[in-house]
Amino acid sequence: MATKTPKKAHPRVEVQAETETQEGPAQLFKAYDELSRLNQDNFEAVVAANQALARGAEEISKEIFGIAQSSFENAASAAKAFFGVKTLPDLIEFNTKVVRSTLDSFLVGSAKLSDVAFRAASEAARPLKARVDAAVEKLGKPVAA
Repeated sequence: MATKTPKKAHPRVEVQAETETQEGPAQLFKAYDELSRLNQDNFEAVVAANQALARGAEEISKEIFGIAQSSFENAASAAKAFFGVKTLPDLIEFNTKVVRSTLDSFLVGSAKLSDVAFRAASEAARPLKARVDAAVEKLGKPVAA
């Protein structure tokens, strides 16, 4: 039995195989670096969003405290004014003013709280939206060969 000696590959095939062997790990490391950078950017966006939410929660709590303080002050002044009521028509007028004032304060406070909450949510969403936009842009590009 005669042994066959393997034929030597064409020089061009050898060069291509060697090039692909060298470029494979480089492409893998490049992809790993991109993924690592993407994860770092995503983490930073989440941290920024949480910081914005914390600032918003602080602002909301200050607003609620202000509303409560104003409400207590209004209740104290209403209690003092109540002692000045002498007739039933005065009592009805007094009650109408207190109810109207309370309702107005409630509506103004609700509008302020809504505004603060909307701003906080918008500010918190901004870094996350930027990351989503970046991901969509990256995924929208064709893969390089």
